[in-house]
Amino acid sequence: MMSENVEYLPAGTFPVYEAEYISSLLEKNKIDYEVEMDDSEIKNMTPCQASIGGTFGLGAKVHFYVHPDSLEVTVKLLDDEIST
Repeated sequence: MMSENVEYLPAGTFPVYEAEYISSLLEKNKIDYEVEMDDSEIKNMTPCQASIGGTFGLGAKVHFYVHPDSLEVTVKLLDDEIST
């Protein structure tokens, strides 16, 4: 997807449980994207926090990146879909 030597721009960061929905939304609208997992909250969790349940499934995030030409459309699409 990132084969053009173009640096993709951040379009948003979402919890893992929303990633599949966001991916299908972008694919449905033919928006080229890349994702990056961020589990730093889980990796940096204290033993105390881990013993009481951790991050309760919210520690991992997914960063979405899109082609610069698609950023404006993507942000509007995500705002419209996520806020409703």
